[in-house]
Amino acid sequence: MAVFEHRLEGCPPQPLASYLKALGIFRLVAGQADSQALGFWRDERFVLRTTLDEAALLTFFFERYAPSPIISPWNAGSGFYRQEGKKNEKDPTTGKKLKTGVRDQETAATKMLASIAAGSAERFAALRCAIEAVVANLVEGRIDAAPSDAKKQALIARMRATLGDDALPWLDAAVALTTGDVVFPPLLGSGGNDGNFDFSGNLHQSLADLFDLNTGKPLQKTQPLLEAALLGRVGGGARASAIGQLAAGASGGVNAGIGFEGKAAGNPWDLLLSIEGSLMLAGAASRRLGVRDVDGGSFPFMTPFGAAYSAGAGAIGLADEATARGEFWAPLWIRPAGLSEVAALFREGRAVVQRRNARTSLDFARAIAQIGSSRGLEAFDRHAFQKRNGNMFLGVALPRHPVPARPVDDLVADLDQGGWLRDLRRALLNQGAAMAGLCRQLDETLFRLAADTSQGTVQAALIAIGEAVMACSRRPKLRIALKAAQRPPTAPPPLLGSAWYIRADDGSAEFRLAAALAGLTASVAGDDTSLPMPFRSHLAPVNLAPDRRRESWIETTASRALLVWHGRDVLRDLGSVLERRLVEAQRHVFMVKGAQVLPLIGAPTAPLWAVAAFLAGRTDDQRIAQLAQGLAWVDCASARGALAPPRLHSLPFAYAAIMPLLDPLGVDAPGERRRVDPLSLIRLVMARRVTGAVALAQRMARGAGLEAPFARMAVAALDDAARLAAALVFPLSPGGFRAVSQRAYPTMPQLSVQEEANNAA
Repeated sequence: MAVFEHRLEGCPPQPLASYLKALGIFRLVAGQADSQALGFWRDERFVLRTTLDEAALLTFFFERYAPSPIISPWNAGSGFYRQEGKKNEKDPTTGKKLKTGVRDQETAATKMLASIAAGSAERFAALRCAIEAVVANLVEGRIDAAPSDAKKQALIARMRATLGDDALPWLDAAVALTTGDVVFPPLLGSGGNDGNFDFSGNLHQSLADLFDLNTGKPLQKTQPLLEAALLGRVGGGARASAIGQLAAGASGGVNAGIGFEGKAAGNPWDLLLSIEGSLMLAGAASRRLGVRDVDGGSFPFMTPFGAAYSAGAGAIGLADEATARGEFWAPLWIRPAGLSEVAALFREGRAVVQRRNARTSLDFARAIAQIGSSRGLEAFDRHAFQKRNGNMFLGVALPRHPVPARPVDDLVADLDQGGWLRDLRRALLNQGAAMAGLCRQLDETLFRLAADTSQGTVQAALIAIGEAVMACSRRPKLRIALKAAQRPPTAPPPLLGSAWYIRADDGSAEFRLAAALAGLTASVAGDDTSLPMPFRSHLAPVNLAPDRRRESWIETTASRALLVWHGRDVLRDLGSVLERRLVEAQRHVFMVKGAQVLPLIGAPTAPLWAVAAFLAGRTDDQRIAQLAQGLAWVDCASARGALAPPRLHSLPFAYAAIMPLLDPLGVDAPGERRRVDPLSLIRLVMARRVTGAVALAQRMARGAGLEAPFARMAVAALDDAARLAAALVFPLSPGGFRAVSQRAYPTMPQLSVQEEANNAA
C-alpha cells in the first residue's frame, strides 16, 4: 500500500496553537482514519506519513471527522447554565438593571449547546451523548449555576464516574482531582477557560462555523479554511474566531490591528484542531514526596502555577514571575513515531530531577540534560503563560531549548542540596533591584550550565555563585531570618563536588592561581571552639559543619576579624589575606598530620609558571579574584592531578628571597621551634620597602642555617610592591619551594619528583 508524506505547511511549531494543531491532526488521523500513521517534525513543520493522499486527507476531515466530546460543565460559560433574567428597574447606585433571581435567560453558549443536542448528525453522536449525560447529572443534583470550590470538585468527580471513556481525555487535560483540591494545567487556563473565554464553548462555535449542526455536512467555506489550516494555502480569510492564550497574535486587543484596537480573528479549524490536540496532554494526580508530602497535579512537560523561573527566557523579567501561570515545554521529535509512541512520550513527560517532579524551568533543563537525544527529541519550544493586556493570559514564546546529544553531568544538583538555591533566590529577590539583577545573572548561568558543561559555562557559573555569596556576606539581612516576613535565612553553599573543578579547568594561569588561592586551608590544633581557616572564611562568616559538607553562618568577633576580602582591589585583598593568616599563626598553633605549619598550606598548589605570569603583570587579576570567590566553595583538593616536575622560571630575586621563608612546613631543622617571623617581612613589602624586606629575609635564612651567598647583590626596584605581596599568598608545592629557593639559597637540597609526590599526598 502506498504511503504518502505530507509536509503540513500550516503547522509550524510556533505559536502554541499551531503546535497543538499538529498534535490534533495527528491524533485524529491515527485514531479515526489510519492507525499506522506516523508523525514527526522536520525543518520547522510537522510531517505526516499516512496511506491517505492529499485528497483523501482533506476528505476525511470534511466527511468523516467526529469531534471529541469536549464539554466543561464546571464553567459558567460552558453552555449548561442560563443567566438570571433582568427587571426593568435599575439599581440607583450602579445604574444597572436589577436581576430577577431566576435563571431563565438564554445565552449564546446555551443556544449553541441546545442546537448540537437537537441535531441528528452521526459525526456528533459522541458529543451529544456527553451533553445528555451532563444534563441528566445536573438535573439530578439540582445544579442550575456553575459550582465553586468543594461543589466544583464534587461535580468533576461525578463527571469522571458517569461520562463515557471518550469524554475522559478532555477532563484529564483540563483538570486533575487531588485529595485536597482541583488542580488546573497552565495550558488550558483555570479548567478549560481563561477568564470569559471558555475553550469548549468556542469549540462548539467553531463546529457551527464549519458544519451544519443538524446534518453534519460541511459548509461551503469549510474547504478553503481547512486547506489553509493544514497546507498553509491562501484562502478562506480570517474569521471572528478567538483562540485565547494559545495564539497571542490572534487574540485582539490594543495595537492588534488597524487603529487603536483590533478584534480577535482566526481560522475556526485552527481553534478546533488545537483543542483536539490538547487532549494529548492529559494530566494526573501525583504525590510529591519530600520534607512535606503534598498532593498535586502533574501535567506533561508543564511547570505549575507561579513556579516559572525567568532563566533563559529572554525578555521575560523577574517581575513577571509573580503572575505567571507556569510554562509548557513542547517536545520536538525528529524520528517518525506512531500515535502510541507519542502518547507514551506525553504520558511519561513528567520531568523528574533528583526523584521529584520538575517545578521550574531550571528543573526542566536539568531533567532534559539527563535524557539526551536517545528518544529522538531534538529540542523543546518553551511557552510561558504570562499576564498581558489587563488580566488576560497569553502564551509567550521563549527561546528554544536544544536537547544535548548525550547526557550531561548535573552539576546544579550540588547547589540544590537542602533547598539552598531556592532559599538564596528568595532572599536575593527581596533585597532590591541590584540583588534582583544578581539573581537574574545566577539564573541565566545555571540554566546554561544545565545543558552545557564546557569550561567557559562552568567558570561563569562559579563566578555567579561567588558573587551571590559575597552579596550575602556584605548584607547581614540576607543571613538573618526576617521573622516578621517569615522568610528563612540563607545559608552558605553546600560544598560543591570536584567535578566543578575538573570541568572548569582550562589550564590558564588565572584558573590555576584562583584554584590554589581557594584551596588555602588550616586547622587550629586542640581547640574545637576556634574557627578553621579555609580561604572562604575570608569571604564570608562561615563555620564548618561536623561533616564538612554543610556550613552555617557564624557571627563572632573571630569570624569578623577574618573577613578581609572585599572584592574591590584584588592586590590589596590578596595581601590582606596573607597578612591575616600570618597574624593568626602568631595567635594559634596550626597542625597538619601532626606537624606544626604556617596557615599557608593548600591544595592544589600554584605552578611556578603561573606565579611568574602574575608577577610580570600578564594575568587578568580581576578574573583570578572572581574565580577564587566561586572555587572557594568547591572541593578542589580531591580533584588534583598528577604532579609534574617544577620548572624554573624568570622570577624576581625579591620573590625568590622571601617566598622560601613562607614555606608552611618551615625552613628550620626538624623538631626545632620556628625562629623565622614572616609577618615582619610581609609588612615591609606592603610598606613598599622591598630592599629592606629582602635583606631581612636573608638574615632570617642564615639564622635558620641556610647559606645566602647573594646577600650583597643589588635588588632591582619593583614597580608594584603590592603585586609582590599578593604573589606570596599563592601556596607552592614542596618542590616548588625548593625550586624557588635555589636562586637565593642554592645550597637548599632539592626534592625528587617521588619525594614531592609523597609529601603532597
